[in-house]
Amino acid sequence: MKKKKGKARKQTVHGNGHSERLGMTCIHVLDGTATDIAPVISDRGRLRDADWLCCECAEKIFGDGPCESDVSDLRTICADCLAEAIKPYLEKRW
Repeated sequence: MKKKKGKARKQTVHGNGHSERLGMTCIHVLDGTATDIAPVISDRGRLRDADWLCCECAEKIFGDGPCESDVSDLRTICADCLAEAIKPYLEKRW
């Protein structure tokens, strides 16, 4: 996948040719080592349905303490693929 200079990519294209929205997550959600997950809430208080982090990364980045600027654990991923990745965590809750 090529990046255009000066423009952030907002979509990715799967092998089937469908474009998908991107979501944000951390490697702990993707590799299954997260103990629990939390949705990312926008500055306006809206739930961003395509963005989920493990609770530890969410606290590190958005918690009341000093913000840790290390974002090396964050990843962008197709929103549909992220929905599949978080499904086991959501199923544990109910």
